Amino acid sequence: MSYLETLLERNEEFAQNFDSGDLPLAPKNKAIVLGCSDARVDPAHIFDLELGEALIIRNAGGRITPAVIDEVSTMAFLGAKINPEDKTPLELIIVHHTDCGTEQLANPKLQEAIMDHLGTDVSDFAIHDHQSAFIDDIKRLENSPKIPSQLLVSACLYDVSNGKVTEMIKPTPLNQVLAS
Repeated sequence: MSYLETLLERNEEFAQNFDSGDLPLAPKNKAIVLGCSDARVDPAHIFDLELGEALIIRNAGGRITPAVIDEVSTMAFLGAKINPEDKTPLELIIVHHTDCGTEQLANPKLQEAIMDHLGTDVSDFAIHDHQSAFIDDIKRLENSPKIPSQLLVSACLYDVSNGKVTEMIKPTPLNQVLAS
């Protein structure tokens, strides 16, 4: 039996009690949670999110990549068009975690092997330490002309050993994060 069959069975149970078909397109809290694709670190679970509460983007390491910049800027633009009277800034919550596979990418020999085998440069997204990685991610946001400067940005570190989330950078407008 494939895993898809198990998922479809679970969905049947979910759909039987589904009562959220009228949720609006925009998330209830004007928030995007960016997290790692690691199966142990699902933002919906670690923050106990309900359907419609926040947008979730997941990638390796929960890092700010060109694709994430495109997604966040598009969501900010769409949000402003869908609900122009709402001036509440969009909030981006960056979530990294302990024991992350992207920490392995800090190894120069592994970086070289990936480059040789796949032709992919992973050095910009390797996590040497999480505080520096958060700063690098915020710099990528700041350096993008696509990202609105009023975007609220924060960063958290999730500990996979105990389930605890620690705030690393308080929610701050993007144009002020690195100034503080």
